[in-house]
Amino acid sequence: MFCPKCRRNVDQSAFCQFCGSAISKGISTKTILTIVVGSFAAMFLLCGMLGFVGYLIESPKKPVAMNTDSSGNPPQNTAPVPRQKLSPAPTIKPEATIKPASTEEPFSCDTAVRVVASKWEKGGFGTVALWKVTLRNLSKKTIGDFRFRTVDYSETGNTVGSGGVDSLLGKDTIQKILPGLSSRTFEVNDGFISDEAVRAGFEITDCREIG
Repeated sequence: MFCPKCRRNVDQSAFCQFCGSAISKGISTKTILTIVVGSFAAMFLLCGMLGFVGYLIESPKKPVAMNTDSSGNPPQNTAPVPRQKLSPAPTIKPEATIKPASTEEPFSCDTAVRVVASKWEKGGFGTVALWKVTLRNLSKKTIGDFRFRTVDYSETGNTVGSGGVDSLLGKDTIQKILPGLSSRTFEVNDGFISDEAVRAGFEITDCREIG
């Protein structure tokens, strides 16, 4: 602070300690500088805001272009609508021909052949059994290679011998054919027989299709 009369720097008292003049307390230099700088800043900010608002107001709006027809009316949408592609109809494959299951039963010798008649006698001075056997083919197929079995019994009913598939020395197969739905008589040499044999039995155990 300066004295207004002697222009000397004095303290904060009400009178100058040099000339005794009364000193009126005014606004300090620092306060003045603060006010001035603040005023300039406020003016600068206000000018900037006014300029930005003016730019927004005066900025020209770009017109939106709109197509019109010859009468000035907006044209209607005349673009062709794409047609939806239809999926091709599924191809129906013809049903496979179903072959009927065969009703013919597999061949079985048990059901295909029957012993219609059988007769035996002793030959070779009573040491060999000779058979005459008539077989019937019940199937429509030609069959053959008949395997057989014979059993010899005594007067008391005991088994005293066997032949065919149970014999070790005699033959066991009639190697002949029998056409379908026909009968045929075969002569069979059954080999050696017991002298105690008075009766015997004959049966077919197996056969096969021929051709």
